[in-house]
Formats: sequence, C-alpha cells, structure tokens
Amino acid sequence: MSPSMPDTTSPEELMAVLCAREIRNGERFGVGVESPIPMVGALLAMRLSAPSAINVSRSLPGGPLLFGSHEFTSLAQRGKVGLFFLSAVQIDEHANINLQYIVRNGTKKSFMGAFAAPIYYSVVKRIVLFRAEHSPRVFVKKVDCVTAAGRAGRRERRIGGPSKIITSRAVLRIDPLNGAIELESFHPGESPDTVCEATGFPLRVASDVHETPALSEAEARELRDFVYPKLGPSTIPWLADR
Repeated sequence: MSPSMPDTTSPEELMAVLCAREIRNGERFGVGVESPIPMVGALLAMRLSAPSAINVSRSLPGGPLLFGSHEFTSLAQRGKVGLFFLSAVQIDEHANINLQYIVRNGTKKSFMGAFAAPIYYSVVKRIVLFRAEHSPRVFVKKVDCVTAAGRAGRRERRIGGPSKIITSRAVLRIDPLNGAIELESFHPGESPDTVCEATGFPLRVASDVHETPALSEAEARELRDFVYPKLGPSTIPWLADR
C-alpha cells in the first residue's frame, strides 16, 4: 500500500468496496440519491471489476440525462434494471423494510419514506440493502411499518427482490424463496457471535460463513487516488476524520 494511503479502513469504506463487488459486468444498476456508500462502490466497480456495468441513475457522475425518477422507475418496471442499492430505517427477519416511521415509548417518529422503494423491491432483479448501523434497533423482529415486503404475496408476481444486506459488521444474504436472512461473512474484528448479538432476531449462520475479505491493494489505490477525488470530500462523510 502506498504511503499516501492510510493502513486503516473505515467501516464505510469496506462497505463501499463490498457494494462494488456486487456489481456485475454489463448489468444495469442504480443508486439512490444521497447514498455515498454505494456511490463510492459503483465508481470503484466501473474502474476495476465491472467496467462494462451501466449506470442508469442520475446520482452518479456521468449518469443518464433522465428527466427524473419516473423514467428510472419505468425502466425498472420493464425488468431493465439488474441491481439497485437501497437502505432502510428498520429491517426484520423476513427482509421486510421500513422507511416510514418508528414507534418508541409510545412516540411516533416519521421519516421521509420512499418514492418507489416498494416498486423497486419487486421489479429490480437484485436489491442490495446497506446500513452502516448494525444494532437491534435497526435489525428488528418485526418492523413498525412495512414499506416493502421481503416476500411476494400470494397473488404477486415478482421479477426480483432483496439479495444481500451489507452493514458495518457483516454481510447477510437473503433466501429468494422464503426471505430468510443468514450470516454470510463477518468483518475483521467481528465474529459470528458478535454479529448475532447485534441483531434483534435469531440470525442463521451459514455453513460456509467466513471473515469478509479485506480491501485489495488495487481497490484501496483506486478508491483513494481516483474515486475520492472524483466525488469530493463533501460527498464522502467518512473522510472528514482523516
């Protein structure tokens, strides 16, 4: 690693690299607005592992000149989006997500909700959820409000659905048939026990569970020499402490 690159990797930085590893060469993908973690990952993927991936969202530099979110939603509804990165206030054991409100001690706190998250959850081939906080208040037994359901209803036809969850502690994968969540890998400094303790529902541990691979030298170099200067420090909050 070159002298210009610090030896430490922030949790957000590792998450961004894990997002990059999810992007496949040649597939159309989208990133929501104000989502620096997958934004960084997307630019990294297009530099390294997936140079032919097609960004179809306006949130990245060089994105398509769509008129607005309606055009992207139309593209997704036609099955033309292979991957979308989405976050949530709460995620439960069936991969239901909540972006609407939470109730704490009888008090309801509302959030901005989501323009089309319920649509994307059903029509995008793969949804990768990301959440920097991995705690029992985020990963709950049952969400306070179901913004988008992890499993299809009895009369619902789905093109895709949630595939993985990337957090500051681990990577969780989601069974496409029943929505069950299991631990795929734990990040350096964590263990299956610490990840399970930080999850508010019984978390399955995959038979092939392993430690999350660290950044490669090439990934670290591209991040710090190209991606970060491209987006600028105002877009990447975890650079503030460096």
